[in-house]
Amino acid sequence: MARMVLVATLLGASVAAEASERAERYAWLVRQAAAWGNSQAVPPSGVARGPGYVLALLERGADSQSVQSALREVLAAQDTASRSPTRGQFSWQPGDAPSLRATYFASPVLAQICLKHHDKIPAELREELDAGLALALGTVRRNAPASEDEVTGLLRAAALAMLGRA
Repeated sequence: MARMVLVATLLGASVAAEASERAERYAWLVRQAAAWGNSQAVPPSGVARGPGYVLALLERGADSQSVQSALREVLAAQDTASRSPTRGQFSWQPGDAPSLRATYFASPVLAQICLKHHDKIPAELREELDAGLALALGTVRRNAPASEDEVTGLLRAAALAMLGRA
């Protein structure tokens, strides 16, 4: 019980973080996308195009084709097989094994994309994003680890909070 109080307190502190901190994080993402950016906004070799990259593209106003390509790549890293025990979980990169931890990191950013930029995504891809978020929420709810360290607890709580908003 004490651990859950700690997690809730830390989550509350995280959510209540100053706007300047959030603005700095977004500005960093935007700078990264701009630094990588040609018209295709392709990151340098060896850099994964994850949810944060998609968010940075959207924040900087990148062309729709680049955003769609990067978002499809991220959504392809989610297990959507109907009978899979890891259904709804994301992998760190396409081809890697799905994991809850990767899902805890990807979900809040994808939820932010949905909340802030839903209208900038074409309808077909928006439906795919919404379905992926629903699958992620289901897997995060179903798969609470038997024992969580504080970091995992915070990640899980943040994922649940953001997915619940999206």
